[in-house]
Amino acid sequence: MMENMKITMHGNPLTLVGTPIKTGETAPVFYGINQQMQPVSLKEFAGKVVVISSFPSIDTPVCSAQMHHFNKMASELSQDVVILAISFLSPFTATVLPKVSTVS
Repeated sequence: MMENMKITMHGNPLTLVGTPIKTGETAPVFYGINQQMQPVSLKEFAGKVVVISSFPSIDTPVCSAQMHHFNKMASELSQDVVILAISFLSPFTATVLPKVSTVS
């Protein structure tokens, strides 16, 4: 069910539109391109615990802070947990990040 949620960002009102995701809810199948330029699908991780972190870009202070915090938390998870970081970055840009940042 589509819902509208009112939030405030930097003091400005915004309306989020879409279906909220609930903790533990099964995610819809989606497809992307990995850092090796190969297609990847959520279907590949069926039956596993998958944690998904999404961010628009790593070159903004907010996104960078989010990913640094996420990496710290992720390092404390079981090795059996699959972690997917999804961004609008090109795969080429994403391969450079571990070389110029502490985000991997």
